[in-house]
Amino acid sequence: MYLNAVPFPALLQLINSLSAKPSQGEFLGKGNVKIFFSRGAWAMAEGINTILQARGIRRGKVWFPDYFCNESLFAVRGLPVELFFYPIEKETLNPDWQALERFIKKSCLPDIFVLVHYFGFPNGLTEAKNFCKHYGAVLMEDAAHVLLPLGGIGSSDVTVYSPRKILAVPQGGVLALSMKYSRQEEKKSNKNNFLYIAQWLVRRFVQKALLVMGLPCHFITKPNTSSAMIQEGNCNIMLSDNSDCMMFTRKLLKVMEENLQEIVEKRKENYELLYYMIKNFKGVRFPYPPLLEEYCPYVFPIIIEKEKISKPVEYQQIPGLIFPLRF
Repeated sequence: MYLNAVPFPALLQLINSLSAKPSQGEFLGKGNVKIFFSRGAWAMAEGINTILQARGIRRGKVWFPDYFCNESLFAVRGLPVELFFYPIEKETLNPDWQALERFIKKSCLPDIFVLVHYFGFPNGLTEAKNFCKHYGAVLMEDAAHVLLPLGGIGSSDVTVYSPRKILAVPQGGVLALSMKYSRQEEKKSNKNNFLYIAQWLVRRFVQKALLVMGLPCHFITKPNTSSAMIQEGNCNIMLSDNSDCMMFTRKLLKVMEENLQEIVEKRKENYELLYYMIKNFKGVRFPYPPLLEEYCPYVFPIIIEKEKISKPVEYQQIPGLIFPLRF
């Protein structure tokens, strides 16, 4: 079962968004250019395309971790790239650096190395920078699970964010580029799709009502916005209307920027509460114990060894607890 933290924006937020200025992504740090998309998948594809063009690479070799959502690669697969999936450590989800050295001998040198900050936690950033410097690759940070650039996240030249995963906005992916890769033109937000906005509000309202009544809401699905006509090997990715970020999203995001630190603290509080409730359960391990000061969890990931849970009576008292749990 998946429980969203903020399934429906506050009424005052919706009202204020009518007169708000569109967000420029200031909350994601200074000193870089932010380009808005409807989804992080489009932002990632545009980031990879930007790097390839800047380096004059016709067909790039891009390394992703082997624990990665295939749905998020639909736009990347339309670029002139070869995808390689490098091994990660199963306990910590960090790149397995020793295995990478063996992997690089069997495959090829990467042009772009994608480092994923899983579930909102910083992931091997120093090691990744050293690895990329040694092999001449460009580091791209996948911070789609990250709300704010904490713990050094976003300090590389190219970072992808996805505010729609954490905040109550209908869409939103952001590509943050350093001045090294920034361009003069900026992708403009598209006109508002009022039908899509209305459908989103109805779904979120129903979801909120079900949560208040203590009923499951995970069956509520969202429309598929990822479909787009893109051709394999086309260097200039064909950005359809689905890739554009609506002005409504950026205005609502601007309103929510005022309370981001409050959201961070509440998510940390919920994460730590869940951790201390189940930390002594047999057969349960935690990739990310709440030891970091600078983090904002996206979900509560746990690893369950079913064969070691003898009598999971207490576990069953926490309804819907699976890997991962949103809160």
